[in-house]
Order: sequence, then structure tokens, then C-alpha cells
Amino acid sequence: MVNLKQLKKAFKPIVEIGKRQRTMTLGATEITLKTLTSKEDGEVQKSISMQREEGQDLSPLEFVDAFRREVLSRAIVKIDDLDLSEGFVETGEQLDDGTPIKVPKTEAVGELLDTMSRVALTQIFDEMTALISEAEESREEGRARPCGGEGSPHQETSGTRQAVHYV
Repeated sequence: MVNLKQLKKAFKPIVEIGKRQRTMTLGATEITLKTLTSKEDGEVQKSISMQREEGQDLSPLEFVDAFRREVLSRAIVKIDDLDLSEGFVETGEQLDDGTPIKVPKTEAVGELLDTMSRVALTQIFDEMTALISEAEESREEGRARPCGGEGSPHQETSGTRQAVHYV
């Protein structure tokens, strides 16, 4: 029987397809962005949908701003030497028992993004778009091809399926 560790190992090369990071400099600050996972993409869509359901009729510009905010709050994983890859950020405050108060990283980063100019946000989002394009290009280079070389696809024993490889 297959165990979870084996399954994760088998899926690892597939999971890594399209994962990229890019560091940009804006002003004197280095910002590292990463491509989003399908789960994070879903969170972005859900967040935008929730805003609409809450009665917020978003204008086209507001929709673009909300989309950028949601994407970038998940994509930014490092600011200079500050590692933001964890899901939470400490607020600097503590509970009575000394436990640090934390907020979701997306909330903390999102609030800071809300204070930036449209010019700065556009520059960061342009880098995100370039990163996504780079990931897509690497995926295009790894298009599926039949096993066994050109013109000789490998057939499984059932004879009804064709195995493919991503390279």
C-alpha cells in the first residue's frame, strides 16, 4: 500500500511546476514576490466575491485595486530582510499571559498596500505579471509529449491511454 510520504514524493516534481520567485527593488527596498498556488488563487477569488456579496458594488477601478491587493498580499514573501513566508505576523502587542498577538500575513501586508500610491502598486504588480509570464513560459517549454519519442507513443497495457511527460 502507498503511504502519504511516498505520494508526496511522487507528486513533488509536478507541484514544483510554475513555482517561481522574483526580487525587485522599489526605491531603496527589495521586495520578493512568488507565484501563487491554486489554493491562494482561490482565496483571491473568494475574497473578491465576498466583497461583492457584502453589498460593495465595486467599480472597475476598485475591482482592479482589490484584485491587486489580494494577489500581492499573498505574493510578497520578503521585504528587505524581513521573511514574510509564514502565515502570520506579530503585531508587537501581547496578551496578558505574554503570548504575542498575531494577524494573518495577508491582512498585515494588505493594510500596508492600501497606504501605497497607485504608481508603487502598479510597479509591484507589473513585476508580478512578469513573474507569472515567466512561469507560464517555463510551463510552455514543458508541454506534454508522448513517451517513447516522436511518433511512437507509449501505450499502457489497456491500450486505451497514452502516457505523457512534461519536460
